[in-house]
Amino acid sequence: DMEKSLSRIKEAVENKERIIIFGDYDVDGITSTAIVYHALKKLDAVVSYRLPHREKDGYGISEKFIDEFIEKEIKLIITVDCGISCAAEIKKAKDHGIDTIITDHHRIPDENFPSDAYAIIHPKISNSNYPYKELTGAGVALKLAQALTDRYVEESEREDFLTSLFDLASMGTVADLGPLTGENSDIVRG
Repeated sequence: DMEKSLSRIKEAVENKERIIIFGDYDVDGITSTAIVYHALKKLDAVVSYRLPHREKDGYGISEKFIDEFIEKEIKLIITVDCGISCAAEIKKAKDHGIDTIITDHHRIPDENFPSDAYAIIHPKISNSNYPYKELTGAGVALKLAQALTDRYVEESEREDFLTSLFDLASMGTVADLGPLTGENSDIVRG
């Protein structure tokens, strides 16, 4: 769903819609949040982020956060390093006019698949033709940032900007114990 995601993000940026990035509380989630945040700021998006508290909020996007996003008139949620197991929360967001783009790498649930998501970027999803399946959340976030940069950032600025994101992606990959093979190896070498 990369193309679908890029189009929806472009629409949100052009219309000055409020975008929120929802990450995870671990290093992979925090670095993923930072990667996507920097990419969206580069596009002049109206963007903020939320990171749950490990003990108070638990893993994943909860109804409490959806209620906040409804109140704050958020129009687009981008999850990073989470979301694939949050079907009920994503449905509630959709029912209130909020689109959700999921970027995740965790196990895809057999039941309660988040079919109400606007788009899902996940290297292991059944319809993905992405060749490397072992990306961490930071790796998936980097792929989204790279696609946004390739499509919407001036060519003269692309390389330096993407290079600036590799340290974050490397930290997330190593901290999440991503296998240092294939693309993960390239990310860590920077």
